Amino acid sequence: CVEVKNYKCALPQKEIDKFYKSVDIDEYHSGILLCIDNNLSGFAKSANIKTPIDIQWYKNKPCIFLSGIDLDILYPIILIIESMLSSNENDTHDVNELLAKIESIIEKVEDMKKLIEDQKKLTSKMEKLLLSIIL
Repeated sequence: CVEVKNYKCALPQKEIDKFYKSVDIDEYHSGILLCIDNNLSGFAKSANIKTPIDIQWYKNKPCIFLSGIDLDILYPIILIIESMLSSNENDTHDVNELLAKIESIIEKVEDMKKLIEDQKKLTSKMEKLLLSIIL
């Protein structure tokens, strides 16, 4: 189950409760709740979610809460997390292990993003050099 919420303030508890209700459906083995455009306000204090990347358990299902994540790297992160969770459906999940993997993924994706930006700059320089040769 993946849900995306767009709030300018902290995500209200009622939205988190709706997410848990969705995760409760038998066909879901885990859940990801993404809170975008909330100026890093994150989630309602009552939800006890303290970091931009957090995992909580709901009826023995891991629920990942993400807020303040760069939207450019968001889609790959969600795909990787979903893949990681679905490959371990029958295993018991260690929260610290999952958090460490997610943080590692984010770091690697950030590194890839920097490499892509560097490559764009180099490509632009090459184009300028080629144009100077041609013209």
